[in-house]
Amino acid sequence: MSAAALPRVTVVTPSFNQAGFLRATIQSVLAQDYPNLEYLISDGGSTGGKAAIAAEYGSRLRFLSQPDRGRAHTINKGFGMAAGEVVAWLNSDDVYLPGAIRQVAALTENPAAGFAYGAGYLPDEGGDYEPVSAYAAV
Repeated sequence: MSAAALPRVTVVTPSFNQAGFLRATIQSVLAQDYPNLEYLISDGGSTGGKAAIAAEYGSRLRFLSQPDRGRAHTINKGFGMAAGEVVAWLNSDDVYLPGAIRQVAALTENPAAGFAYGAGYLPDEGGDYEPVSAYAAV
C-alpha cells in the first residue's frame, strides 16, 4: 500500500529537561515501518541540548521550543500543529516498539475504537527498559 493511501499519523513528543532520554525516543519513532508519519517535538523552553539532538535528524521531525504552561499545554500545542488523521503523544522518556504506529493506524479501519494503548516499559538513562508486568487496579 502506498504512503498516500495510509492515514497520516502525527506523533507529538512533549519534552522538558530530558535530553538524556530523547535520542532513544526519536529513534524509536523514526524507525517505525510506517511511511505516512509526521513527528513533532514540543519543548517547554528548557535547556540541555535537545535542539541539537533534534537537529541531527534534519527534516524527519519538527522541533518547537518555547515556554508553555506545562505538559498538557505543550501536548495540545503539538496537536494543534498536527496534520495527521491519527494523533498520538509519546513522552520523551518512552519508546515505541517496532510496528506500534502501524497497529494504531489500523484503528481507522474500526471507527468505533476511540483510542489504543499498549503495555509499558520503565526506562533508565542507560538505555535499558524493564517491562511493567501489570497495571494496578483502580
